[in-house]
Amino acid sequence: MRYMLALLCPPAAFLACKKWGQAIPAAISFGLAIATAQSGIGVVIDFVLILWAFHAVGDDDARREARTFAKTVHQIPIVRR
Repeated sequence: MRYMLALLCPPAAFLACKKWGQAIPAAISFGLAIATAQSGIGVVIDFVLILWAFHAVGDDDARREARTFAKTVHQIPIVRR
């Protein structure tokens, strides 16, 4: 669901991933992309924003999966002689 959000509105995807510092420049860039959509550069800016948001969503998913894995795996004690 967050990937669909990243495709439709990248700043909202950053907010969904709790990346507040990246959401502000993304919102500014998204506004710039909307304003310059007629000249063609807006499409390029939007494409870069979508890639950036996909990366942030994937990174957040990987972090959640690693955290879940770390909770389920027990540490093996090291025996020193």
